[in-house]
Amino acid sequence: MQNSKNNYNEYLIVKCLRESDEAAFEFLFKEYYEPLCLYLRYFIKQNDVVEQIVQEVFVNIWENRITFSPKGNIKSYLYRAVKNRALNYAKHESVKTKSHADLREIYYSDETNIERQFERNELLKLIEEGVQQLPEKCREVFVLVKFNGVSYNEAAEILNISSKTVENQMGKALKKLREFLLPAVK
Repeated sequence: MQNSKNNYNEYLIVKCLRESDEAAFEFLFKEYYEPLCLYLRYFIKQNDVVEQIVQEVFVNIWENRITFSPKGNIKSYLYRAVKNRALNYAKHESVKTKSHADLREIYYSDETNIERQFERNELLKLIEEGVQQLPEKCREVFVLVKFNGVSYNEAAEILNISSKTVENQMGKALKKLREFLLPAVK
C-alpha cells in the first residue's frame, strides 16, 4: 500500500510541476537538495562545485517542467541526474581531486575530552581514506547505502544495477575497509 501511495504522491508532484506549481518545485528542492549535495561530496570535494551541480539539476527540472517525466521514481531520477552531471563535470574539467573532506560532524558541543575527540577524528580520517581507496563502483554503493541511508533496492535503481550487484559491492567494500583498517586499529 505504501508503494502505491508513494507512486501517487510522485504522480501529483510531477503533475503539479508540469502545471508550473512553484510550491511543488519548492517541496522537491527542500526534500532532496541536502541529501544530493551530501551524496556528491564523496566524489567531488569542492562544495561550491557540488552545490552548483545540484542546483543545475533543479534549474533544468524547472526549465523543462512542462515535459518533465522522470524514468522510475523521482528520488532515483535525481540521484542519477546529479551523478551524470558530476561525471560530465569531471570529463570536461579533467579535475580529480585527492583532498579529503570530513565524513560527518564529529564533535559534540558538550564533549570535553580532547583526547577522545582526537582519536575519533583520526579514526574518521582513516575510514574516509579507506572509502576513497575503494574501487569506484564499490565507493558509490557504499556511500549511498552507509552515508545516505539508501536501501539496497534504491541504490540499485539509482545506479541502474541489480540489487544483487549492490549486495556484492557492499560485501566487497566492507571486506576492503576491514583489511584497510585492521592494521591501524591494532
